[in-house]
Amino acid sequence: MDILQIFRSCVTGMIPVTIITISGAYLTWAKVFEKKSNEVISKSSARFFFPLFIVIAMSKAVDTSTIVSLWPLFVGQVLLIFITIGLGFLMLPIFKVPKEFKYTTISILAFSNVGNVPLLVMKGICASYGPFAGDDYCDNSVGYISIVCFVFNIMIWSICTAFVRIDSSERAKNENSENNPNSTDLKKLIINGLLSPVPIASVLGLLIGLLPGYKWLFVYKSSPLYAFFDTLSVIGYVGIVASQMVVGSNLMMIERKEKFLDTHFLWTLTFTKSVVLSGIYLFIVWGFWEIGVFGDNKVMAYVLFIAQTSPVSVTVMIVCQLFNTNLKECCITTLWQYIAAPVYMTLYSYAFFLII
Repeated sequence: MDILQIFRSCVTGMIPVTIITISGAYLTWAKVFEKKSNEVISKSSARFFFPLFIVIAMSKAVDTSTIVSLWPLFVGQVLLIFITIGLGFLMLPIFKVPKEFKYTTISILAFSNVGNVPLLVMKGICASYGPFAGDDYCDNSVGYISIVCFVFNIMIWSICTAFVRIDSSERAKNENSENNPNSTDLKKLIINGLLSPVPIASVLGLLIGLLPGYKWLFVYKSSPLYAFFDTLSVIGYVGIVASQMVVGSNLMMIERKEKFLDTHFLWTLTFTKSVVLSGIYLFIVWGFWEIGVFGDNKVMAYVLFIAQTSPVSVTVMIVCQLFNTNLKECCITTLWQYIAAPVYMTLYSYAFFLII
């Protein structure tokens, strides 16, 4: 397995994400995007575009004949996130993180970009020049990513929302702000998060996909109502692109002279996310492979691995923006991780193909 081949696949996958992010930065430089417009885009994505995209993607990915065989993705994603949250709490003393950024830090570690980055990386990995060239399971890669996103969306919009709101409450107390959230009860916040649009859309998409005759009516290009399905898919995809542009815009808005986080903290957090946790994920996925969890399906194993190994999810930044807390700090940590991503994702992908 040629490391240059894998590197080209990973870099090719990161190029669209990079271009979209730079576009957002340019629009900010051109004074088209500003703080208010970013807030509007974040709210629109969280309440409309993301839910619509998820319903369409999930309903297309699952059916009654395949849902049982996808259990490793359901179980694996839940396990990896909870392991990371546990390790995050254990590592907090090492980070020396500010009190009002504590739970956001755990969210940054635990919730990776399981959608945009894996979708784009898998295009390169499964291409004619990629290491999975000719693998029949590549045809199912988008479906695998949709299942990972299903689990992820429920967990991030419940747990991450609760975590960020706790930090928002702590920051408001420190600043004697009147905008202090009324509740910091974790159980109540998680329940409220589960009842937000994205988790509801995830469950709805799963149920719709299991309906008999749904794919015949909507999903296939020969379906009678395919035009309706395809139009909704395009509208939903707008949120994916727009939210990634907001990342570039928010990064552009950061004042270079302002110092929000200690450099030692940024190095430690980036190293932990990129090297330590990625190594743990590789070991866990390899263990699953050895005991036969994935059968002979390397594509499924790689999707689970690369999804959790990806840099921090844009959704964490959107949640911070929704609660107007820790946004600049989140932007800085996101920038560091995306700079490191092409290198560490390539090296760990190479390690994956060596041992699996």
